[in-house]
Amino acid sequence: MTGHGIEQKKGLSPAAVLALGTAIPFLILLLAYWRVGLFPFGERDILEIDSVHQYLPFLTELRRRLVNGESLYYSFSGGLGYNFWSTIAYYAASPINLFMVLIPEASVCDFMAWMMLLKLSLSGGILSWYLFRRNREGALYALALGTMYALSNFFLGYKFNVMWLDSIAVTPVILFGLERLVREKRPGIYIIALFYALWCNYYIGYMICLFLCLYLLCLLWGERACGEEKLLPCLLRFAASSLSAGGMTAVLLLPAYLSLKLTPSALYGQGPGVSFYT
Repeated sequence: MTGHGIEQKKGLSPAAVLALGTAIPFLILLLAYWRVGLFPFGERDILEIDSVHQYLPFLTELRRRLVNGESLYYSFSGGLGYNFWSTIAYYAASPINLFMVLIPEASVCDFMAWMMLLKLSLSGGILSWYLFRRNREGALYALALGTMYALSNFFLGYKFNVMWLDSIAVTPVILFGLERLVREKRPGIYIIALFYALWCNYYIGYMICLFLCLYLLCLLWGERACGEEKLLPCLLRFAASSLSAGGMTAVLLLPAYLSLKLTPSALYGQGPGVSFYT
C-alpha cells in the first residue's frame, strides 16, 4: 500500500501532523529529562549559563511589574538604572511571557523550563506541518525531519536562549507564507508570521530576514514562480510585505534601536572591521 493510501485510511491532516510532530520530540525530551533527573523528575534544572544569570532575574522582574502595574519603561534594579522597554525587546517580548502573571514569582524558573520544552517541541511540530503541506504523501518523512529539527545540535546547544526559540519555531510558517506570497499573491500569512518573529526577538529576526532573501531567490530561480514579466511586481510585493511586518514592530524595536545608539560602544566604539585569516 502506498504512503498516500495509508494517509487516506488513517485520515491524517495537517493539524494531526502538527500535533504528532509536537508530541514526539516532547515525549523524547521528557524521557531524557527523566533519565538524567532533570525537572520535573528531579532537583536538577535545565536552565544554564545566561538563562540563570540574566534571563531568569529579568523575567522575574518583568512578572513583578506586570502583576503590580509598574512602569515597563525604566528600571533601577541594575546599576544606576536602565531602559527596561528596550531590554524587553531582546529578552522577553514573546507574548507567551504574559502568562507569568498566572503563576507565583517563585515558579518563574519552572515556567522557563516548561516554555523551553514546549518551544523546542513546537519547532518540530511546525516544521512537520510545513513539510507535510508541501508533500501530502510524506507524513512519515515530515515527522522524522521535524523531530530531527527539534532535537538538532543547534536547538540543544542554544536552548538556554529561550527568547530565540519563538522566532526559530515560527520560521517554517514564514516560509509557507512567502511561498503563498510569490505564487498566489497572498501576503497575509507571511506578514503576520514575520511580524511575530521580529517582535519576539530582533536578533534572530534579522537573520531570518537574510535567509528569506536567499529563499526568495531559490523560489524565483528554481521553481520559476514568477515569469520574467512579473519579476519586478513579485519583488515589490516581497519588499512591501517585509516592510509592513517590520513596521508593525516599530513600537517595540524603534525605542530599542534609539536606546542602543546611546550605548558607549555605539557612541565611541569602533567595529572590528573585516579581517582575513590565512
